[in-house]
Amino acid sequence: MTYGAEIWGWKERESLERVMMNYVRWIFGLDFCTPRYVIMRELTLTKLKVAKEVEGGIGYNIEKELIEREKDVQRQWEDAKIRNARYNKKYKEIEAKGKGPRYLEKVNLQELQRGDEIMALVKLRCGNLEEANKFWKREKEDREMMCVFCGDGKDDLEYYVKFCEKVRGWFQELGENSDEIIKIFRDENLDETKGKIISRLWKENEKEKENANKKRGVD
Repeated sequence: MTYGAEIWGWKERESLERVMMNYVRWIFGLDFCTPRYVIMRELTLTKLKVAKEVEGGIGYNIEKELIEREKDVQRQWEDAKIRNARYNKKYKEIEAKGKGPRYLEKVNLQELQRGDEIMALVKLRCGNLEEANKFWKREKEDREMMCVFCGDGKDDLEYYVKFCEKVRGWFQELGENSDEIIKIFRDENLDETKGKIISRLWKENEKEKENANKKRGVD
């Protein structure tokens, strides 16, 4: 997947890039606090630099080399960010290793045709479904982010699967080993059973947060 940033004299239009990144966040329903490097790695977004035609033009081989060099720089930047991240620390263990996540392959999109399930998996893998990832909230309130469902423990996938009395039963169709369930839930594969569960988790998660905000008088 690519998105373009047209440049003049090889100077990147940062404002255009921000607009396009926000558009990607909107398409997939991602929180606007989701870091750019996570989105770009997860959705295999490539900054495709398109040079304005200059006097005499530019040779194809040179242009190709510049693009490949830019991709390599981008990859190194993403690697460093993911390695040192405070947000969604688990991502370094689950990032897609191929040309893109399997759930976005054409055959899967045709078979599933369930946008909510894909959106829910993107949100989970990008760290949106676990309030524990939002370290700035934890630091501001000087406490762990409690489970949005039961108000106890920690708001992350491990707690949902292993301890939360309200939701841990939802995951039983994926097996009995809780560590294996967590691994399955975070990986890039998406079948009907996982899709149904993850979609429910996302929607109920949103309801709980909305209700909590109403109680606190937050819009």
